[in-house]
Amino acid sequence: MSASIDDRWRAAVALQKKRLNKPKYRHILKEIEHHGSLQTWMLSAKAEYGRRYLPRVAMKLGPVLSEFGHFIRAITTMVQGGGAIAGLVWGSIQVLLARHEANIARQCEQFHLERGVAVDVELVRSVRVLLNPGAGVGGPAPHRRTGRGRTGTAAAAALQRALHEYMTGAPHDTSVKQRSCVVHARAGMGKTQLAIEYTYRYRQHFDYIAWVCADSEPELANGMAQFARLLGIPVARGAPTRAAVEAAKNVLETTTKQWLLIFDNVHRREDLNAYWPACASGSVLITSQAANIGRTTVSAIALAPLSPAEGAMLLVDQIELGDQHYSQEFPKANMIAATFHGHPLSIVHIAGFIQLSNISLGDFAHLLKEQKHVNQILNQDNAVYPYDKPLRVAHEFTLLKLDTPSSKLAQVLSMLSPEDCRRQQQQAAGGDLFMHRSLQSRLQTQLPNQEEGRLQQVFDVAVTLTRRLFPRQSPVQFPQNDIWEKCERYSPQVMSIMSMHQSAAQAPQCSIEYATLLSDLSNYLYERNIFEAALRASDAAETACEVFTSSHESIRADIHTLSGAVRDTYGIPHRQKTLYHYAMAVALRQDHLNKSAAADITQDDLWNYANAWGNMTVILLDYECYEDVILYADLAIMIKTKLLGSTSQAAIACYEQVRNKHIAYAALGRLAEAQEWQVDAEDITRDPTYTVIMIRYHFFHANILMTCGWLEQAHATLSMVLEMRTRLFGPSGRSTLDTYYLLAILELKRDNIHMAETDDWTEEAIARAKYWLAKVLFLKGEHVEARGLLEEAEWVRAVSWATYATYWPVDVPVPDQDAMYDHIVPTEAGRSIFTHRLPPSRMSNDLNETEPPSDSPAAARYL
Repeated sequence: MSASIDDRWRAAVALQKKRLNKPKYRHILKEIEHHGSLQTWMLSAKAEYGRRYLPRVAMKLGPVLSEFGHFIRAITTMVQGGGAIAGLVWGSIQVLLARHEANIARQCEQFHLERGVAVDVELVRSVRVLLNPGAGVGGPAPHRRTGRGRTGTAAAAALQRALHEYMTGAPHDTSVKQRSCVVHARAGMGKTQLAIEYTYRYRQHFDYIAWVCADSEPELANGMAQFARLLGIPVARGAPTRAAVEAAKNVLETTTKQWLLIFDNVHRREDLNAYWPACASGSVLITSQAANIGRTTVSAIALAPLSPAEGAMLLVDQIELGDQHYSQEFPKANMIAATFHGHPLSIVHIAGFIQLSNISLGDFAHLLKEQKHVNQILNQDNAVYPYDKPLRVAHEFTLLKLDTPSSKLAQVLSMLSPEDCRRQQQQAAGGDLFMHRSLQSRLQTQLPNQEEGRLQQVFDVAVTLTRRLFPRQSPVQFPQNDIWEKCERYSPQVMSIMSMHQSAAQAPQCSIEYATLLSDLSNYLYERNIFEAALRASDAAETACEVFTSSHESIRADIHTLSGAVRDTYGIPHRQKTLYHYAMAVALRQDHLNKSAAADITQDDLWNYANAWGNMTVILLDYECYEDVILYADLAIMIKTKLLGSTSQAAIACYEQVRNKHIAYAALGRLAEAQEWQVDAEDITRDPTYTVIMIRYHFFHANILMTCGWLEQAHATLSMVLEMRTRLFGPSGRSTLDTYYLLAILELKRDNIHMAETDDWTEEAIARAKYWLAKVLFLKGEHVEARGLLEEAEWVRAVSWATYATYWPVDVPVPDQDAMYDHIVPTEAGRSIFTHRLPPSRMSNDLNETEPPSDSPAAARYL
């Protein structure tokens, strides 16, 4: 019987041989050689790690493990009823089990260390093409080696060696595992310089080195996308940054080469979730001021201040003191370094002041004692960290050397991203413009204390300069793939201004120019599927335009439209606010037309007015108000047709309203009308200008075909959509996941449920996927896992419905579970079934108040 079990085991593994033979899984395959108590271990590990499910490969071996359990029980019975021969047989088996007990324990330990790879993502990314980077491709850290900080002492060398051991393992450690380390300390302690020095000193140990600034989400995404470009990865032209990020992660996750990924200046560990390679290889180095990140990495290094001798060596090195003066001046340097508590950045600042002032160390020591405000700072006891005080003193001396124009320039730069300013200047003119984040923060803190109006003046200048560089969105809100590259370059500057404004104790007054800048940023991030950052920018734009209550109606309508579009991707938690934003856009468009003379109304005004009504169809689909969808779609189509006539341009302009109208037909059971929709009669999907938006229409067309029973045609369309969305948005982009889901519903196969582990899917979408997977697993007899999934899904569904579905009429029956799971996600994510629940005009009665009066001077122009 034992041979039979082993044969079954090998046969089960052979079914997965091709997948498990990939470099990423080879070491795991070697460990799973015997069955033993693996089933028990898998169940306990699953309970321990909660939502992180074990590899599908191992789960497929479950039946074999069950049979092995029967085998053990049979042997036990035989031993109990047999004689010496039975005892001999059982003893032999026990010897075999003991021989492999250590192997099983090692496998458990390996799982604990490498649980990030224990989710078999290849089962859900089967359409991804694995990229094999060319040999010898590498990328050093994008920083100049400055010699500042901890680079010239024995202690510094020891620190580098310790970091290298954390990054690559001990000399004789041959285990395959991902190594991670965080270098943490307060500002100015030399974290970034330590990482830069490490990349130079040990660069020969890595095939790839990628340096990513983690100040904000756009900078994270741009940094990973830049790494993909450096590697020459073939990402589709005009594809969102997300696709390039996924491509770069894919290289790191699948390559057998050695790589180092540095995330510089991380604020929170969760900010890295979408960018951290999920594999059991490679090295990740983090610099951060947050010490608690060390709880999520394998190792951590806390930087301490320099000793007086180390600080003195740094100071004399920076001022380039000659050998003949070294012994004489070193005691003074020692005293100065001690005064600044061994804070590296403070010592470097002071060295710069001494050089520019052309004074001796003794003269500076005397000046230090004479400065009363400096002594006041140093004698304060209320500083949280001892080196906050010396850093403030260093800044005081540094800023003394700036004349008035230079001071104003520094204040403007303090509102921008210092990292990105420096990088752009290097690329443009080869200069070296650098402002440390601590000095940036200091300048921002001082601005409110300057003469009255200085903060507002500096803020307005920063906004104006950035506005000139950051592209404007289309006046009719049409996607503009051709400006994405420029938006990518300047988006960190807009994010920096927004962060400064939100964190300021006395926030400067917002202008309509600032509000439109934020809205344009949100539009760009939304088009590129960077949804969380798009939502933050949208919220900031909305807040900025709140002061304009009776003017700028058209611009405010643009901002509300974008706010609605961003929130519409989030499902039921944002549904009520989405409706509010779209309704506000309609009202503001109407106010703009009513205030304008007929001769002053432009075609863009009328186009946007039609779009405002058309946008209502999107949210009304989510609310399942299908009669209203048809009503508003017809209104928008009528206005656009009057503007453009029966041209191909008019057809393109009406695509979204036509799409939503035919979805409503399908939901109302008017299937013959729904099937009349030809999604791309003009064959414009191939045009890069329209590709991204046209894919959405093909996706919905497939959804309608499913509803009408045309399953083969729906499958062909969804397969095409999946291929294009994977190429454009990456395999775990939100819209790609939605396509996986709809394909799974079509075929009732949900092996791709583990895509729900990614960060881009909403909690409601994950719950819906788990619910349907549980139903499939119940049918297959896998009741334990099915019950666990259903339990998790039901909790999210119940909370979402109770919290957000307060608009549901008490006289309308609550949907069944299938329909309810569909209702809590946006229609854009696809629907397994369409139901007609809410009565007409249930959600849109208030909108009737915005309809134009019959005597409006502009009425004849748009109706």
